[in-house]
Amino acid sequence: AVGDDALSAKLESAAFTIEQQNELLRGLLLPGLAQSPTPPAQSLRQVLDALESSTREEGSPVMFFEEALDRRRRMDRFAGEWSTPDDLSYLIANLIPEGAVTVFDPAVGGGGLLLLAAQVAQRPDRSLKVMGYEKNETILREARSRFFIYGEPFEWKRTDSLKDPDINTIGADTVI
Repeated sequence: AVGDDALSAKLESAAFTIEQQNELLRGLLLPGLAQSPTPPAQSLRQVLDALESSTREEGSPVMFFEEALDRRRRMDRFAGEWSTPDDLSYLIANLIPEGAVTVFDPAVGGGGLLLLAAQVAQRPDRSLKVMGYEKNETILREARSRFFIYGEPFEWKRTDSLKDPDINTIGADTVI
């Protein structure tokens, strides 16, 4: 069996290669491995265990992703990051005007609200533009991962929207 140190090194090497070959994943994998409170090999074993148990049940990669995020939030409930409640998210998403061209979330967080808005308001030609700003790099990676897993296009910027001078040039017709 491969030792934890060797497995961790191989995971980091694979993450680097994946990020280099897929622009959408750049900056998602390596920082997550570096910031993990557990060694990458141990984290991988936990993920594989969870994946194995989830394959016994009806599920999809999206459900697995959301369950993993939910478990992480429960373990770190004092992190200070909170999601918009589901009922409020549905209300906001359904209030987006039919002719909206750009939906902008100035504090996108984990991206749940903006993703729901994109799914509710998206047109068949997929011309709705969704954008989000987030100052917390770790939480922004969660939003980027969520949009990637769901296959939804997403423009993002790591910044504090209250201090960013570019916020006046976005041209969004809908802000959530």
